[in-house]
Amino acid sequence: MQLDHVGPQSEERLLTEIEVAKRLQAAHRTIITRRLSGDLPFIRFGRLIRYHWPDVVAHLRRTSPKHGGLR
Repeated sequence: MQLDHVGPQSEERLLTEIEVAKRLQAAHRTIITRRLSGDLPFIRFGRLIRYHWPDVVAHLRRTSPKHGGLR
């Protein structure tokens, strides 16, 4: 799973769940499930849910198992 393919400008904007799912090559439902379980950091603006990509990457690196995790 490639996580460092994003340039500095795109790190500044907040991402939707669909954009995060595409970057992680995961199903949209997986992102929702992980958010609801508290497994992904997110930002709420009223009803909108957004993700700060560097926070998502940092969280996944901290919580992924060493044998198959992100490097």
